[in-house]
Amino acid sequence: MADSWTSVVAGVVRDRAGRILISRRLPGKSLAGLWEFPGGKVDGKESEAAALQRELAEELGIHVCTSRPLITVHHRYPDNAVRLMVFEVTAYRGQPDGREGQAIDWVDADELRHRDMPAADAPVINAIRLPRHYPITGDFDSPRQFAERLQSVAARGYPLIQLRAKSCDTERLRRIVQTALPIAGQADAKLLLNGPQPLPEACSLVEEYGLAGIHLTARELMHAKTRPLGRQFWVGASCHNEAELRRAQTVGVDFVCLSPVNPTASHSKAKPLGWNRFSEQVDTVNLPVYALGGMQPADCDRAIRHGGQGIAGISAYWHGRSPL
Repeated sequence: MADSWTSVVAGVVRDRAGRILISRRLPGKSLAGLWEFPGGKVDGKESEAAALQRELAEELGIHVCTSRPLITVHHRYPDNAVRLMVFEVTAYRGQPDGREGQAIDWVDADELRHRDMPAADAPVINAIRLPRHYPITGDFDSPRQFAERLQSVAARGYPLIQLRAKSCDTERLRRIVQTALPIAGQADAKLLLNGPQPLPEACSLVEEYGLAGIHLTARELMHAKTRPLGRQFWVGASCHNEAELRRAQTVGVDFVCLSPVNPTASHSKAKPLGWNRFSEQVDTVNLPVYALGGMQPADCDRAIRHGGQGIAGISAYWHGRSPL
């Protein structure tokens, strides 16, 4: 990205109930009256972590103890181009209040979608609402085995699961969905369908059964002219290169899986990206990006350090028994 971008940091601050703090921009400022995540410009040569500590101390009167990256967004406003680096504040001291006279509010993550916020915050809101782990269902020998494995995944506390059923006919897919829904519901988990062609048929099943959304293959993504479902649903996509990532952003998906990061037995001929290349490609789009390919749950922190939302995978979740 160009050096002309203004570097800005923002913090996602939560209270004990998990609600998120937002503040209202004061009159006289650009984007006055909009709600935003607290933060501000990086001064001179100060580090991003130092800028986050300073800004939240000045604006809210709190001391940031620990934080970790959430997402970086590049956005051009009519009068400015910003590089917004957003961090999850994982521990802080003090009681936040509007030290500069700004209004503040505590809101649930889903409520963020209904607040008037700057355009640059749209992918940030998605990143906040998405989990760090994105399990994908794999092969199974019988309906009973499918149910047992899905129950095992859901019971481990993963709130968003991709129901991958590319080779099923419509009737078999309906039976799988009907089996999966009560299992996921009992664990308060949501299901995204990665179903068979044609895409409109899969979208209809999502709406009929009240699934959380759909996950597009790279081929479906490259053929899509518009977002296939409304904003009340999640739309994810699989990507393998920068062209597919750019297409995902143009179509308006909510997040992507980028693969393969590491070598995998299932795609032995595919050249792995490696973590440095993964990081470079993540930086080209304003989307939460999961690392996929040869992942284990322990790789989640590494994915986050390289700009990712977290990790996705089949083997580590479907066959393994690793905890969050």
